[in-house]
Amino acid sequence: MRCIIATAVFLLVSGSALMPNKTSAQSRHVQSSEPGKLAGMVVDLNDARINGAKVLITGKDFKRELVVDDEGFFQIDLPEARYVATATANGFRTFSRRVYVKSNRVTAINFKLSPKVTGEAAPNKRLKRTRRQHIS
Repeated sequence: MRCIIATAVFLLVSGSALMPNKTSAQSRHVQSSEPGKLAGMVVDLNDARINGAKVLITGKDFKRELVVDDEGFFQIDLPEARYVATATANGFRTFSRRVYVKSNRVTAINFKLSPKVTGEAAPNKRLKRTRRQHIS
């Protein structure tokens, strides 16, 4: 009798170990659909925060403009994708960067804006690739 019970317990334990764990597979799928966060600061060449600066985030079928807080900080939750972030402020050149936001990650992107030269008409349209900086 003990042998039969021991065999039954062994088979139950072994069988469950061999079967795929649907719960962990489902949770991995749910995690990948979670948004990521894009966060950063807008400062001048002396690292002083720029009050009233705006950051425009554009992507495929997505466009949102943020105003930085009193300390020059911004953040936004975004679906995993590639975006272009453009920082603007009165008296400063416009600066754009490409960025990739990953699910469940904070991607840091900081802008250092240079003063606009008197009489300068066209904004700086050159895009700079960013290194991925993830904060967990």
